Amino acid sequence: MRDEAELLSDPAIVRGIAAGPGTYTGTARVIHEPGQLARLQPGDVLITPSTSERFDTVLPLLGALVTDTGGLSSRAATASRDHGIPGVVGTRVATTLIDDGALIRVHGDTGEVEVLG
Repeated sequence: MRDEAELLSDPAIVRGIAAGPGTYTGTARVIHEPGQLARLQPGDVLITPSTSERFDTVLPLLGALVTDTGGLSSRAATASRDHGIPGVVGTRVATTLIDDGALIRVHGDTGEVEVLG
């Protein structure tokens, strides 16, 4: 059975849990494993299944953070708030629906990620 985030998300708007306040527009960088982190550029929006301590070094570079998994007390949510960047966690489908390099707007206050192009 699909969960609520999956049912409410579509290719134009991905929905999850509002984890870090603020709004940010930038380039999506879909990273599936820590070995791909070198692809990140300053200001990119990290789209990833989940985070671990191996992601800590790139957090200061990010404009925003979006994950497939997690809740309000997850590592990604805490990192988003600690670094003062908008965050949306628990989307279940961000890495599937958002293309690498897409222009997106992350709404950390509402838990929505708009795909702009």
